[in-house]
Amino acid sequence: MFGTRPVRERTIILLSGGNTGTQTATLLEQNGFRVVTVSPGEGAAAALREAGAADLAIIDLDAGANVPGIAAVIGSEMDLPLLLLSVGSAPDVSDAALQAALSGIVAKDSAPAILIASIETAIGLHAALVKERARAAELERTQKELRESEEKYRFLAERMADIVWTLDLNLKTTYVSPSITRILGFTQEERLRQEVGEIMTPESLGRVAELFTSEADRVKSGKGDIDRPIVIEVEYYHKNGTTVWLENTVKPLLDEGGVLTGVYGVSRDISERKRWEASLSSALDEKGALLRELQHRVKNSLTMIGSLVNLEAERASGEETRNVLGELRGRINTLSNLYAMLFSGGSAREVRLDRYLGEIAHSLLDAFSLSSGRIELRASLEEITIDSRKASSFGLILNELVTNALKHAFPDGRAGTVEVSLTREGGEIALEVRDDGAGMPPGFDMEKAGGLGLLLVNMLAGQLGGEVRLESERGTRFIVRGKSG
Repeated sequence: MFGTRPVRERTIILLSGGNTGTQTATLLEQNGFRVVTVSPGEGAAAALREAGAADLAIIDLDAGANVPGIAAVIGSEMDLPLLLLSVGSAPDVSDAALQAALSGIVAKDSAPAILIASIETAIGLHAALVKERARAAELERTQKELRESEEKYRFLAERMADIVWTLDLNLKTTYVSPSITRILGFTQEERLRQEVGEIMTPESLGRVAELFTSEADRVKSGKGDIDRPIVIEVEYYHKNGTTVWLENTVKPLLDEGGVLTGVYGVSRDISERKRWEASLSSALDEKGALLRELQHRVKNSLTMIGSLVNLEAERASGEETRNVLGELRGRINTLSNLYAMLFSGGSAREVRLDRYLGEIAHSLLDAFSLSSGRIELRASLEEITIDSRKASSFGLILNELVTNALKHAFPDGRAGTVEVSLTREGGEIALEVRDDGAGMPPGFDMEKAGGLGLLLVNMLAGQLGGEVRLESERGTRFIVRGKSG
């Protein structure tokens, strides 16, 4: 007999009786096993079920047990390995239930070490078998889920309106959904045989190759969201020789190590949208051409009107009439300059206000034919882009204020300076015209002034949602504020 060993915390159900059963139980207990002895008689099956959890069952063949019936309970219901203790010739183990549960046969007259080794081996093999069965069951479940998933996505891919596809690193198609036939005319088999140059136009191929390279570099560097989708429009060849525009939503295909192996995506037919975009672009181009032609004609008309006014001013006999016509000509020129800028700038809605006002100020200085250097014009104009309608109001205001300064601020040939500044302050635009001339007469009230020029300035400032302020110390200073939006 073996001495006591460390407790294995294993339970063995022993179906045996008499002295043999007692001796076997004692041997097992001395070797660290917990033993539950069950009588092998008619109630053995019920007793087994009540015995609880165990690691192995041993049947003494000499105890007269119903071995096949008990083996069925041990193997099928309890899922335990089974050892048989026999004497003499090998027992009949042809029964299917017995074969399923049987882990080994040990002769009663074998050394105790053989019995203990057989028990350890049977328990170990059964544990490995249980793990293998669990792994196989998990594998089967996973394969079933994978088949169901493939069937589901295949069903969706084959019935969706868009084209689903995958490409390898050489831009070779490795999968394409049946919808390609409806959209591009090719069968799945034909597409899989095609080279990338047969699939899309050269211009699209260049953009796709560039995108593919940049994405490969991004995945390799690990920067950014690797899984983010990318949208690119591609012009594909149709089987009938035409081309079709498709919008592609593309994502990278990565292996388990995160290495790029290809791309997959969904392609949607956007040919109708492209036709609408082309039609809209053509309509916009036509509208732009018409607007430019209109601006050109308005500019020419204003130039012609200005020339007629200039002729009338030269023919007028009275000084006052000539002055009125001269001021009218200046206003016409101001509007003509605006249309000239709109025509040359290519925009019918917006204009650079700083450039526009600068041209007006310098053209007025030239128009008054002042002696060289007598009056200096200084301009500090912040770069501002504004709606053309508001620009015309600011232009007319500047025309009136600079004209007023050039006509009245420097009498008797005095020299001086006219300063024009333009700034944006929050949601307002501030236009300031200052001179260091004679200033306004004592008691001058701009609200009661009867001149058309200042009346026009007040009216235009009101249209801009702003106001006009006058200061008359050491010259004259007009500040006009209007809303920029």
